[in-house]
Amino acid sequence: MITIELCGGLGNQLFQYALGRRLSLDHNVGLIIDVSAFRNDPLRSYRLGNFCLPRHAIKDGRPSFLEGLLPTAIRRRVLSSPDRYIERHYEFDENVLNISKGIVAGYWQTEKYFKSIRQTLLNEILPASPLTKSSAYWSGVISDIEAVSVHVRRGDYASDSKTQSYHGLVDLDWYAKAIMDMQERVGSPHFFFFSDDLDWVRMNFPAHPNFHFVDSAPDGLEHEDMFLMSLCKHHILANSSFSWWGAWLNRRDDKIVIAPNRWFANTSINTKDLLPSEWVQL
Repeated sequence: MITIELCGGLGNQLFQYALGRRLSLDHNVGLIIDVSAFRNDPLRSYRLGNFCLPRHAIKDGRPSFLEGLLPTAIRRRVLSSPDRYIERHYEFDENVLNISKGIVAGYWQTEKYFKSIRQTLLNEILPASPLTKSSAYWSGVISDIEAVSVHVRRGDYASDSKTQSYHGLVDLDWYAKAIMDMQERVGSPHFFFFSDDLDWVRMNFPAHPNFHFVDSAPDGLEHEDMFLMSLCKHHILANSSFSWWGAWLNRRDDKIVIAPNRWFANTSINTKDLLPSEWVQL
């Protein structure tokens, strides 16, 4: 049995799930999704339930009825596990692929952990319920033209100084260069802007007939925005796991993906494995 510990937002949860799914399939063992971390996280919650994932056991940190009857000292021994493999760095770690039982904890941000089951993940990471009216409208618009998603991540990247010093914030000059680069590669592109601060985006990007600003899905339905991004033919990313997945879930073989070559403000972090080799780093 493999237990994968989830943490972070939707994009990070998908990285963690994808590795767990690969391990469960490779070793023919069950998968437990541990969502305990969200009990003490006021900003994040479990989001994978919105997708067509197979039914997996969910562990939320609460003792079961029988566990609750055990004395505390005995319960701790029963629930503790020495078999916990923790991610040590951002580079691809092939050793984790040998894990067939125990707990796996980390972010696992490279497709090298799960590219071998890409088709399985593409079939599973789809909305489990009909789209909202707004998302259904945008899906029709996107499908009819040469759509390019542009993801602008702000939120805590912009408002929290500690978060910004770690992650960094992609500036307007970079987006201008990325848009120009895409225009040279793609005929008659239409740019669809997705953001957690769409008012800021509208104020800072000029009005243009080929610029479209997609209203965010309601809170708790962020997967619809990711799904709409995946329907676009090409992508311009923020330094965000959310837009990474929006591009990766695009099924087209001829897609063009432009990503920041500096993913973290902290340049000591090695991100050589984070972006697929065919994506353009600008």
